[in-house]
Amino acid sequence: MTKTIHKITWKSLEIKKLAGSEAEILCTIESSVLNSFRGKALKEIQENMEIPGFRKGKVPEKVIIQKIGELAILQEAAEMIIGEAYLAIIEDKKIDPIGRPEVNILKLAPGNDLEFSIKTALVPEITLPDYKKIAGIEMKKELVVEDLTEKELDAAFKEIQGFYTPKTADGKPGVAPLLTEEFVKSLGQFESLEDFKKKIGDNIKKDKKEKAEEKRRIAILEKILEGTKTEIPKILVESELDKMFSQFEADVKAAGLTMKEYFEKVKKTEADIRKEWEDGAKKKATMQLILNEMAKLEKIIADETEVHEFAHQVLAEYKDADHRAAHVYAETMLTNKKVLMFLEEQK
Repeated sequence: MTKTIHKITWKSLEIKKLAGSEAEILCTIESSVLNSFRGKALKEIQENMEIPGFRKGKVPEKVIIQKIGELAILQEAAEMIIGEAYLAIIEDKKIDPIGRPEVNILKLAPGNDLEFSIKTALVPEITLPDYKKIAGIEMKKELVVEDLTEKELDAAFKEIQGFYTPKTADGKPGVAPLLTEEFVKSLGQFESLEDFKKKIGDNIKKDKKEKAEEKRRIAILEKILEGTKTEIPKILVESELDKMFSQFEADVKAAGLTMKEYFEKVKKTEADIRKEWEDGAKKKATMQLILNEMAKLEKIIADETEVHEFAHQVLAEYKDADHRAAHVYAETMLTNKKVLMFLEEQK
């Protein structure tokens, strides 16, 4: 049955659900619609075509057809139609796509209906277990914090001494300062040597506690993940792999190597590494979906002022970062934090 949406009439439409939270749209548009877009397509081509002897935007239709052929004009018209039809279809059929769709024109000829397919990833359906109960069970467990050792204290002291060790004329480390009352007081943060040792120890203990709390958060999410039912689209896994590889590339460069040198050293390719990381990327993508779903169910929203401030910090550190991407990142991170805080309250 023919249906008109947003000035686009489709003759037939079929939507197939595919594995991996993907869908394929098969659509037929009547030839009359294709013909009605021909003039618009011709004008678009005309405005951008440059041919010697004619002013830009003034090339006659006959010359354009001689230059590129009628099929190229129909191709432009088809692309315009598909763009509008896709938006109309996802709105009418309540499809929730993610990422860039894959479009294939199946039939395109003068006087014939236009047939095309669109393959797109979908925001996956997700079924969560009783995450409040899971969080409550984990939160009742004793928080295991590692004891502070003398070895760790000594290492921290040496690191501070090393930071204040002067360089010799040839650029080599000189004599490290001794941990005396005079030295620690000169740092401006400590009242005495005893105060210095106590505060350094307290900082290490605080760090250990934070790591233990982070480990517990991960344990909660791991348990929730075990009971979650969903399908992860490849596009989300690939997106996560892109982020992981981008960070890895920055780390390699910081170590003074090019990616080519690194690949030669480990005898691997980028494809090899991405394959090794695939399971981890899928897990990270699933974790984010879980956090998103819990935020939606519990109506947890990041504070807009905090989001703005966080995004500003990101942009200050990464000058070339996209402003919208920085805002989305800030909103995601702060929302995640609030969701985790919500889970920690389930006791």
